[in-house]
Amino acid sequence: MITSSHLHLRPHAPAAKALLAQLAGAAGALVLARNGWLTGLWPLVGAQAGLAAAVAFGMGSARWWLPIHLGFLPLAVVALQLGIAPAWYLAAFVLLLLVYWTSFRTQVPLYLSNRPTAAAVAGLLPARPLRLLDVGAGTGSLLRPLARARPESRFTGVELAPAPWLIGRVLCAPLSNIDWRRADLSLPRGQTTMQCMPSSPRCRCRPCGPRPLPKCSRAAC
Repeated sequence: MITSSHLHLRPHAPAAKALLAQLAGAAGALVLARNGWLTGLWPLVGAQAGLAAAVAFGMGSARWWLPIHLGFLPLAVVALQLGIAPAWYLAAFVLLLLVYWTSFRTQVPLYLSNRPTAAAVAGLLPARPLRLLDVGAGTGSLLRPLARARPESRFTGVELAPAPWLIGRVLCAPLSNIDWRRADLSLPRGQTTMQCMPSSPRCRCRPCGPRPLPKCSRAAC
């Protein structure tokens, strides 16, 4: 039996921190250059990257942000020097947007569950028919094997990012016991907990749209 856990909503602004760190790094590098302490392109780029990483560290950003700050501007300069057509950058941006959508806000990137994970979850489910809700269901990689193994049960998958949602809709269509939906979920104002077992490190749940979601059982999310 999967017991419920509590979701606590806390304000997160990693994207805002990242932008502030980059701007602070640029301002610091500009001050150094105007005072004659830096000359040439790459010393300026290196100073900006180092200062941005230092500011991010000082603001308490996650450690994995530091190499991103160190490499962001140097890689951007290298990319400009390669002379790649701007359309390629636009295409890459659109593709990443369709896949990850609001990950900068939810901090839940795409995690695809493999077969051992689905088998482990199946072993935890009660023997009786149940209803299971997967919030942030990706492409349905968890729900599909569960739905095949438990045809007497009902499964609901909710995904926000357009590309994974579309792929999941196609792949889940042959399984009649899967209800596949696109929605943005988080807790209503004033509510700080929800019964669920998150399949991702973070799980924000907000009822969205006119269609109510099925009531979560204790085997949920």
